[in-house]
Amino acid sequence: MACIGAMLSDDSFEADLSGSLSSLCIPMMNWLGVSDSNNYRDIFYLNALCLHQIYSLGSGCRQLYQSADRSRGVLIGSLRGMGLLTSHLNLEASSPDSISPAPMESSIIHGEWLAWVDREREKRTTWASFEYDCSLCTLTSRRGAVDLGELPQDLPCSETLWDAPSSSAWAALRTRLGSKAMGARWSEVISTALNGERPVENASAWSKRLCAQVIGRLLWDLKQLETISLRNCFDLPSLCTAQEKPKLSLLLGLDHLFESLRQPATTADLISYNITGLLCHYSHLYSAKDVLDYTLFIVRNTLERSSRSDENVKRAEQKLRTVFTTDQKESRRLLWHAAQIVAIANEYLVSAPCEILRLFMAHVFIIAFAKYFPEPKNGSSQISTTALDRYQSVESHAIKNWVEFGGRVSIGTVLDLNSESAAVEVSQDAKAILQRLHCWGLAEKFIRILHSFASRV
Repeated sequence: MACIGAMLSDDSFEADLSGSLSSLCIPMMNWLGVSDSNNYRDIFYLNALCLHQIYSLGSGCRQLYQSADRSRGVLIGSLRGMGLLTSHLNLEASSPDSISPAPMESSIIHGEWLAWVDREREKRTTWASFEYDCSLCTLTSRRGAVDLGELPQDLPCSETLWDAPSSSAWAALRTRLGSKAMGARWSEVISTALNGERPVENASAWSKRLCAQVIGRLLWDLKQLETISLRNCFDLPSLCTAQEKPKLSLLLGLDHLFESLRQPATTADLISYNITGLLCHYSHLYSAKDVLDYTLFIVRNTLERSSRSDENVKRAEQKLRTVFTTDQKESRRLLWHAAQIVAIANEYLVSAPCEILRLFMAHVFIIAFAKYFPEPKNGSSQISTTALDRYQSVESHAIKNWVEFGGRVSIGTVLDLNSESAAVEVSQDAKAILQRLHCWGLAEKFIRILHSFASRV
């Protein structure tokens, strides 16, 4: 926590201090684990391990980044050793819908409260570690270490209950809020989202965000299955058609979860709303066929500048132009999702490594659209401009009309995304917003990559 706090400080001295603190933390945490294996069962030690790995992910330092990747196994393995991550069989009786008040002596209530706090802290650490695992999965494009089947069946309790200042307040709130406040089943929350039903009562904003992470992991798995089948591995037929319906269902459920967070009451709720929104729109981009894959291939190989990579990049650019030309409606829909990521970040910017990546990926797609989407037909420039970087529902008349028929669009300071200078202007907008996250080393690297991609002739 000290490393993250020093890095986020506006004081340049403290920002430099974060690196020094990190160099002390790594050997100290390793020594604590090696010298006493009981620390691997200490939830406070595991919390520190998770926080430092998050710091390492966003530091921009390759050594720290690789250290975080290696240390993840220690964190996840320790949680498994404590039984906090374990496969579940559906043998438990359903929990009651309400908790009846039972008169107890204050000492008994106090002891029950302290025991519950310990259990809840362990559950929260487990879910936080899962969310970190999802971040690492997104940043590395490798599968997460945590299987969905071993997650705790119950989500974290409501923040109101967790913040109870005393055992008597906790007991009273527990009775009045009901059993769902103790932690709803994540399977139930996701089921209601997939069915478009009313959200589970008393499910916290963080709980909904965690369920969004679960859906994001499922979409990642579907994408990997598609990739394997498209490469003709193991003589598997294409799975794209078979998976289209479940993929659309998961994306719709993700949209519903995001919508349920639209009225945050606290800053913590606003952060969950923001992260869920970025995850939601990024999942639409990530799940699209080929588009993001071709774009990322071009971005990666643009940096190499070898004759062989130039030839491969030209082929990828041609394929990307073909994709954009073949399905222009879908391409415009994806552009709207990318622009909404920018809109959410402009409203309230969450400073975290994975969110930086999603913001970067959104700008990558917007630049690709500006560079490779076919020129509009004559006369389309007379159509009124649609601003995509303001929050608007995809079902709104203006957006539906633009997705269907096209027209001039603006994003940020770019008044016309079809103009010749649009790609460079988008990279300048990206630089302005990413520089607000300069404390994370990743941000500076992404700024350079975007500039190189936008400037490519």
